[in-house]
Amino acid sequence: AEGYGGGTSEKRLGRLLPPHYSDAIIMTKFLPAPWRYSHQCFENAVRASCVRLGVDCIPIYLLHSPVHWRPIEFWIEAAAICKKKGLIQAMGLSNCDADNVKRAHVAAKEYGIDIICNQVHF
Repeated sequence: AEGYGGGTSEKRLGRLLPPHYSDAIIMTKFLPAPWRYSHQCFENAVRASCVRLGVDCIPIYLLHSPVHWRPIEFWIEAAAICKKKGLIQAMGLSNCDADNVKRAHVAAKEYGIDIICNQVHF
């Protein structure tokens, strides 16, 4: 995730991937910090993660904890825009409760992106 070690976790993973793990499915996270307020902020984060990971497209991009003042639907729309640009393939959630998961799925259907997981604490 971009927030772990200031992006160093993504850089480390990026160094490991080619050529040893070319079939790996990469998943990383967007941190919806309060100063990130636009779809462009989301896209900038996706692009920065792509650079750190050394990829053109992230297979699964998670929304890390919906703690933002923007509703979850806003971020799902941002992800759909990035999918249309070929930057991500699918969306995932992290630490979302049942209500957020339901709302996210409704928005995902509307905007044309798949939500394929919800990473939760065990």
